[in-house]
Amino acid sequence: ERTIEYTEKIIKNEPEHLGALITKGGALLETNYLHSAVYYFEKALRIEPTEISALVNLCLSYRRLQDNGVEKWTVHLVEICAEKVLTIKKDEPDSLNYLGWVYSYCDKFEKALEFNAQSIKIKPNYMGSIIDRVSILKLAEKYQDALDLLNKHMIKNDWTLLYLKYDILKNMNSEKEAQSVAENMTKLKPMWRFF
Repeated sequence: ERTIEYTEKIIKNEPEHLGALITKGGALLETNYLHSAVYYFEKALRIEPTEISALVNLCLSYRRLQDNGVEKWTVHLVEICAEKVLTIKKDEPDSLNYLGWVYSYCDKFEKALEFNAQSIKIKPNYMGSIIDRVSILKLAEKYQDALDLLNKHMIKNDWTLLYLKYDILKNMNSEKEAQSVAENMTKLKPMWRFF
């Protein structure tokens, strides 16, 4: 709430302060004021159409609205902004990777995987992009592909990767394997338990 109040003061004095608009949108997204979050992210994108954090968070806000059954949304603004990002940042692996997330939130998984692949091609050993690819494959319900890629890049005793593997195995209904991964996770973080 303090973040929202603080950003309101900034926006009152500077209505087009990009950082304040995005920060306020993020705070509203976190507190589940999704329509308001959409307003601030869209406003930020009208000021700077290539602002990737506003674009990703706008898509996440839309996605949560749709998941809550509030409304169906169109990807028109998202696609316009994504194209503008591409004209300026087409060789930046982080931007390409974020565009992968943008399209995964729009349920355009093939396009999401395409952008993620471009990111990995530029920066092949960056685990962030590889983990994101696994996550996008999981969202696309390509569980075996996600599991194969994760196993190829698995780092021993990495709790986050183990959790991702556990989640994929649960989605594949591989209960015995999922339980084995859960036991390894519990050894790494004994206070954490599966219910």
